[in-house]
Amino acid sequence: MRKVLRRLSASLVVLTLSAAAAGCGNAADDKGDGEGPIRIGLSTYLTGNFAAAGIPMRDGAEAWAAMVNDSGGINGRQVEVVTKDDAGEQAKALQNLREFASDGIHLVVPNGTSSICAALGPVAQQLGSVVVGGCKDPSLLPPDGPKNYYMADLSQDSFARAAGVLARDKFSDVKTWDVYTMDYLTGKTTAEQVTEEIQKQQPGAKVDQTVFTPMAATDQRSYISSLQSRATGGQRGLYVYLFGSLAPNFVKQATAAGLFDRYDVVLFQSLTDQILDAVGADLPEVWGISDFIPQSYEDVAEHAALRKAYEAKFADQDYPWGHFAATNALSAFKAAVEKAGSTDPQEVQKALDGGLAFTNHKGEVTVANHYLASSVAMAKCQGDSASSRGWTCDLATTIPAADVTAPEFLPGG
Repeated sequence: MRKVLRRLSASLVVLTLSAAAAGCGNAADDKGDGEGPIRIGLSTYLTGNFAAAGIPMRDGAEAWAAMVNDSGGINGRQVEVVTKDDAGEQAKALQNLREFASDGIHLVVPNGTSSICAALGPVAQQLGSVVVGGCKDPSLLPPDGPKNYYMADLSQDSFARAAGVLARDKFSDVKTWDVYTMDYLTGKTTAEQVTEEIQKQQPGAKVDQTVFTPMAATDQRSYISSLQSRATGGQRGLYVYLFGSLAPNFVKQATAAGLFDRYDVVLFQSLTDQILDAVGADLPEVWGISDFIPQSYEDVAEHAALRKAYEAKFADQDYPWGHFAATNALSAFKAAVEKAGSTDPQEVQKALDGGLAFTNHKGEVTVANHYLASSVAMAKCQGDSASSRGWTCDLATTIPAADVTAPEFLPGG
């Protein structure tokens, strides 16, 4: 974590991944074909409350571009990722999108809250840009979502389905569940869908209480107390969805309060190594459910190549889990440009809409109805003072995309 935070001061990074690209400074419009580097914009939070989530995306994007360029680029052209800081603020994210377009960059990877992604779609359409972004709320998808927005993160619906599968297959004796998440749109969607899926997949099970914590809360003890007041007796499970600084703060404060002792199982959505590093050896046993857990994809050749590229570029840093939203989106753009034979955004969008399938560090990914469908990763993690990072994860595996994706977002659906 400290190694990552040392890079926090960078608010604008241009990731130029070849000596030729670094020297040219080409600002030509990328709305067609050319001989210079293919430029893709990345807008994420490098400062602010959620910087710890955005920095791995920037670094992962840089490693991804290095890997691609070392393999010959995209259609014989080098790729350059231009990163701007939006600090998790909608106004800055929109400004970044407009600046990208002004600089001739019309393929953009935004990351942020659902409200940011929803605002970007219509503006991107006005600018003639295509966005493949990292948000989870299903309302961003067709039929009501932005027409040129594609979801690179796993939808909240997929995580809810994964929770139902786990409750049914691994924790069938747990009949009472609580949900703890953030007080915003996707957090409320999380609570509704997890409740629905657990009850559907595990007859007789129920969600007893749902507690929402403000996204800006640093002291969550009163919300933890609300959980404790009813978490007594019997087989009981807890489902948690938090990110940014909220997540490690919750785990630390909940551990100190003895909250986890009241639950037989804890499912933690979007668990990352940064959360684990922040808590260290004090981490109780939790089951992580995430877009990406490295141990779940150790047998995927593309993952080995990406990890090798990252470790070559950032030899002093631990390999992060949180690069997924950026690297998955970049992989989709690569596949779409290769299929289209062009960087023209209209042609790229046609390729994305035309039944695209590709393989990346998660294995097979398909694009249907504006959604990038892939597997859900999971692993059991706990504190381990003997480990170099203070924690270990085992029993890593995946739930196939077909088991956690709504039919309309699968090929042929």
